[in-house]
Amino acid sequence: YPFPAGLKIVEYDKYLRAVFDKVSPPPPNHFRGKDKITIHEDTDGDGIFDKHKKFLDGLNMARSVITGRGGAWVLMPPYLLFYPDKNEDDIPDSDPEVHLTGFGIEDTHSGANSLRWGPDGWIYGAHGSTCTADIQGIKFLGQAIWRYHPPSKRFEVFAEGGGNTYCLDFDSQGRTFSGTNHGDTRGVHYPQGGCFTKNWGKHGPLINPYAFGYYQHMAHEGYKPRFAQSTIIYEGGALPDYEGNIISGMALVNRVQASQLYPDTSTFRTVDTPPMITTDDRWFRIVDTKAGPDGSVYFADWYDSRLSHLDPRDTWHKTSGRIYRMHAEDAKPIKPFDLGKLSNTELIGQLSSSNKWFRQTAQRLLADRRDHSIIPRLTSLMMKGDGQFALECFWAINHCGGFSPQLASRTLEHSHPFIRFWSIRLLGDAHIMTSDINRQLITLAQTEPHPEVRSCLAASCKRWKAKDSFPILTQLIRRNEDVNDKHIPLLLWWALEDKATTNMDRVVALLQEKPIWKEPMMQKHLLSRLAQRYTTERTTPNLTMAATLLSLAPSAEDKDLLVNGLELGLKGNAVNSPPLKLLKEAGVLWHTRPHSPKLISFATRLGLPEAMSEAIKSLNNPKTSASDRRELTKLLSERRSEPVRHVLISQFTTEKNSARRIELMTALQRYEHEDVGTVLINRWKEMNGRERESAQNILSSRANWSLCFLQEVNNGTILREDVRPASVLAMENHQNKTITGLVRKHWGQLRQSNKARKKRIDHVSKLVTENKGN
Repeated sequence: YPFPAGLKIVEYDKYLRAVFDKVSPPPPNHFRGKDKITIHEDTDGDGIFDKHKKFLDGLNMARSVITGRGGAWVLMPPYLLFYPDKNEDDIPDSDPEVHLTGFGIEDTHSGANSLRWGPDGWIYGAHGSTCTADIQGIKFLGQAIWRYHPPSKRFEVFAEGGGNTYCLDFDSQGRTFSGTNHGDTRGVHYPQGGCFTKNWGKHGPLINPYAFGYYQHMAHEGYKPRFAQSTIIYEGGALPDYEGNIISGMALVNRVQASQLYPDTSTFRTVDTPPMITTDDRWFRIVDTKAGPDGSVYFADWYDSRLSHLDPRDTWHKTSGRIYRMHAEDAKPIKPFDLGKLSNTELIGQLSSSNKWFRQTAQRLLADRRDHSIIPRLTSLMMKGDGQFALECFWAINHCGGFSPQLASRTLEHSHPFIRFWSIRLLGDAHIMTSDINRQLITLAQTEPHPEVRSCLAASCKRWKAKDSFPILTQLIRRNEDVNDKHIPLLLWWALEDKATTNMDRVVALLQEKPIWKEPMMQKHLLSRLAQRYTTERTTPNLTMAATLLSLAPSAEDKDLLVNGLELGLKGNAVNSPPLKLLKEAGVLWHTRPHSPKLISFATRLGLPEAMSEAIKSLNNPKTSASDRRELTKLLSERRSEPVRHVLISQFTTEKNSARRIELMTALQRYEHEDVGTVLINRWKEMNGRERESAQNILSSRANWSLCFLQEVNNGTILREDVRPASVLAMENHQNKTITGLVRKHWGQLRQSNKARKKRIDHVSKLVTENKGN
């Protein structure tokens, strides 16, 4: 520990993710580890677990377990395993079935975790930050909520981003929440298909490179230090002061915090109440929080000063962990019970319990049994009710196999907003659509009063075919009350983006309706992103479609909005051979619109000579602002033209401002000409520390510049001590004999062989383990 048994680390990548020599096979032929799954029972209801048994042992980095569908589901990366136990004797009937493979194990401080049954009958799980995943061809770089549908064996990323996630919970309406390792927040509320902030530098971009936006965590008022990593939505009925609150175990600050949830457009914000638990004991580390059948809250306390795996030594205190129970002062013991022995009729009765635990457990048992005969009874109860019990009956109908287009036509008109919400969600999940349902959904898009239902409708539009989703999207775009919603605008964008390149005819038809251009949702959120989409992926059809957008724009102001997006998409590299249609539209704009910085940039990137000349003129104009000059420098360097190179070199040789000199050096790096390296070397003695750092990064990036640089070191013009080790290693990477010879002459052999490196590691490890620290 903390490494998987049977595997050997062969290297760490640049993000300190471990690379192992092999993949552990699944049980029963796996490498046996130290993990166990144990069952603890309170036989007399006094809150103390007094009966214990072992279900499995010898597991290797097991993360989570849930029961259901005739056995136990065990998350042991890289696998999701199912251990059958049909007779429920707590002894597996056979070796496990492998349902999923591909969860990464590069970092035991993150990775897949927290299995939960969702209200829809899918298995949901969280995924921490640093580990990667490649499951059923779906690849993602950590930080996600995922789900798996056992009957169809479908795997999906439900939502992405959010932090190093280590918990997952559903509230009574079926909303998805998790904690986080971010500060000044109590976590994340995930809409289906949502994309949230990530640690971009370490954990990579979003799956969709055309997301063009992301959400933040829930806004928060209260205690700010990080972090609320183990959270539940408490709805147990026995602690009224905390009913509906987020309860957060905050291991890093030895605290348990309750926070109230308040609606915030279609999502939530949180406000802290007085803390539930505080202590000066730095070993108090709540790592898991759960609500129990008695309505109490149970906390798993790691009880160790060390919480992370940054230090790989296996010196954790493994005998001091404990489980606490927080209960009401007047709580009475509950007698032992087994819901599995109840009839289906009795389980339906449990759906009206004030304790969410009983409702969720009854739902899971009804889903296990999948008894079609109770569907009429559940349907009658649902249609007569309008509260929580009606919603529970709806979920139970789905668990029993009773959800259908015919039922949806009724439930889409139900008075309970979350029966409408979940009707839409299930229709989208199953890709169900009929002409009648489509008409109902269009009407809902026009009239639905609840923002979360509209949010669900926007998310589901991504899952239906374009011919069905575009009429719904059109109506949602017209809902002006959602322009400043925290989730809906991007959900609409992601649904539109999903069809933007495969259904261009639908996009054109949408934009041929001139009034739609003036809708605030289009103006503020969609038009620029749509334009950016077509120029970011620079195929001929996409660039031609960009021209079509410009031709459809009904006003000059609309064209300006499009130019903003088109220019963003073109950033980075020059466009080779843009379509004539796009060049024509750009030319019309150039001769009819004011030459704003965005228009100059757009036209220059397309290669319009007049725009290039004006950009160079602006770059040479001393009255041009520093920010505009910075952008012009980036813009013009992308073209890699000879006139621009001469301008950049000329400005660099005369520029006095240090920050500006660094900008010019960075721009010149795009050129391969030897004189660029010569100019930088000639100014070396005049450079300050930051400039020299930038200069040597640039000089070491190309072999011809590296050779010139090293020759100056060899001549004594540049001091050996002024060259950073990283730059020396970068120059050696060119694998040029002359360069390598000069590096060895002045710095020796910098790279150790694998054998030498291992010898050094073994020596240091021996020193650490055999000697006492001070």
